Amino acid sequence: MPARQEADGRIAGEPVHLFTPADAVRVRRNVNADTPLPPEVPHALNPPDGAIVYYWLAKAPAGDVTLDVLDESGNVVRHMSSQPNAVVSEASHPPEPTFWLAPPTALANHAGTNRANWDLRYDAPPAFAHTYEINANPGQTPPSPEGPLAPPGTYTVKLTVDGRSYSQSVTVHNDPRSMATAADLRAQHALLMKLDRGLRLTWDGYQQATALRAAANAALTSSASAEVTGAVTAFTAQLDSIAGSLQPRGGFRRSRDSRPSFVSISGEFVGQLNAQDNADFAPTAGMRAAYANACADLGSTAAALKSASTRELPALNALLARNGIRQVTAPAAIIMAPPC
Repeated sequence: MPARQEADGRIAGEPVHLFTPADAVRVRRNVNADTPLPPEVPHALNPPDGAIVYYWLAKAPAGDVTLDVLDESGNVVRHMSSQPNAVVSEASHPPEPTFWLAPPTALANHAGTNRANWDLRYDAPPAFAHTYEINANPGQTPPSPEGPLAPPGTYTVKLTVDGRSYSQSVTVHNDPRSMATAADLRAQHALLMKLDRGLRLTWDGYQQATALRAAANAALTSSASAEVTGAVTAFTAQLDSIAGSLQPRGGFRRSRDSRPSFVSISGEFVGQLNAQDNADFAPTAGMRAAYANACADLGSTAAALKSASTRELPALNALLARNGIRQVTAPAAIIMAPPC
């Protein structure tokens, strides 16, 4: 594709050229519930996943190169940069062989023709724990959870180099082997985006709760009275139960009789998100109910954080003021749980 487009002599006179991408087919990386072949077995990798994007640079840029994928409404689906991806902590001690793992990637930024590929996924949501799924490809297995798989349609790829942007469109077709209808895919994508949104909200809620806890602990001095110490301890314990523990027993999912927390709800959303990655299908009634239950837990946990910030915190601050201790500042805005 670039070779044919490069036949146009005008490209050589441009500082940057973004080639028109070929159509992409929405094929999942691997849906086999099996491990990859061991290194001693002869085999070769498949071509890169998703849409292949070529771009030409007359010279190495002064700053970062970025590539954004936008949907038909102009929303950013994926952001890539010449800065390497952050490495998840689990990559340093995975339970799987390290040859499974995909290394951190970055956009190439050297003079000449460069290639990038969009794997047709949204940006990965934040999560408190990551795993590497057993349906792995050697050297190409990313940490889970991954971002939702983008539905078929037309997208815009926008390359930005030294402050100037260049755009082309790319069409994504569904896997011709898929038995799912367009309505099935729309229903699945709607649930995927709800789960993605839930994961981002649980992450933000945890950050707000732990920041408030840290501020309350910072207000406690060694000379504080027993009354102040007890009040701060009770308040931070309440925030601990709302935020959740990053080292729970038995994983990040809560037991049926325990109180939901941002961490435990995140674990529920991750499990549901991964379950949607097995194939194209319309979500079942049980899947929709599972999301509704986790969403309701998110609502009650967000409400508990709001109560701690608007009811318990003012009472604590009044006590701190009477004892000449600086007050604790409440978060500027508490997360709002989505409608379920």
